[in-house]
Amino acid sequence: AVLLDGNLVEEGPAAQLQTQASHPYTRRLLGSVPSASGPRDPALLADSPAPDDLIPMLTVHKLCKRFPQGGLFRKRWLDAVRDLSFTLHKGEIIALVGASGSGKSTVARMICQLLPATSGEIRLGEIELNPRNAHQPQLRRRVQMIFQDPFASLNAIHSVRHHLARPLLRHRLCRRDELETRISVLLEEVGLTPAAEFIDKFPHEMSGGERQRVAIARVLAVEPDLIVADEPTSMLDLSIRIEILALLHRLRAQREVAFLFITHDLAAARYFADRILVLYEGRLVEESQAETLVSSPRHPYAQQLVAAASPGWLATQTNNSKDLP
Repeated sequence: AVLLDGNLVEEGPAAQLQTQASHPYTRRLLGSVPSASGPRDPALLADSPAPDDLIPMLTVHKLCKRFPQGGLFRKRWLDAVRDLSFTLHKGEIIALVGASGSGKSTVARMICQLLPATSGEIRLGEIELNPRNAHQPQLRRRVQMIFQDPFASLNAIHSVRHHLARPLLRHRLCRRDELETRISVLLEEVGLTPAAEFIDKFPHEMSGGERQRVAIARVLAVEPDLIVADEPTSMLDLSIRIEILALLHRLRAQREVAFLFITHDLAAARYFADRILVLYEGRLVEESQAETLVSSPRHPYAQQLVAAASPGWLATQTNNSKDLP
């Protein structure tokens, strides 16, 4: 049963709606679902070429994170991330893919210096990120994070104007008499037009997609070199997810900003990222160009992810009896 603006616009057997949907909104929803198999659909999200110059932006080397699990006489440990190494280049998009508990968000928090690493090294260009310099404003500007829940990441008692003015003023990026213009430009850049209709709104007065666009504008306000996007579309309507990914693609091209895209959705990673890294129980088990990985995954876990993000995934579950290593 398909709802639009509180009205039931179409209903029928699931298999029938997939092939014979009559309402435009139903067809739009069906057309918004990417697949990790088959030919790439250019109408879903246009391909955005990766940069030619491979300038290292983020270098992660043998990164590990252990969490204590209690134990009165003999302490137990959980290895959430184990010996992770990769390089993200300027203007590149890497997707870090894995199921819940695979260590994706832990990696994101360590890169953003919200969580200290147990061992290993994280470098932003030539600068090592560590607890000693975690709170330097200049480094905070260069690495920004888009969170999963756009409502929770915005302060409900403040307007859009406040959310965008605060980083501009704290980092001294413009004068107070320039704020109105800078905020309007940011809102227009993320597709909230005309800006005058949004600048004085509060989070509860906007849709989920609009709130996430405000969160993206707040990140862009400080002109970062690297954006860590932690499941930025998982809480949005299907029809809005591709719009947000297309917006981030466009910003990559315009600003030459690098993205680390954290997701459990391999199909979304295929369309959005240049390269895909697959995490399984804290370890990197496969890494390749996006199209290469989805077309010929080598590791059994990567194969399961491709099957789960493809049409007919349910039928594959009865045939898949392999034990993952």
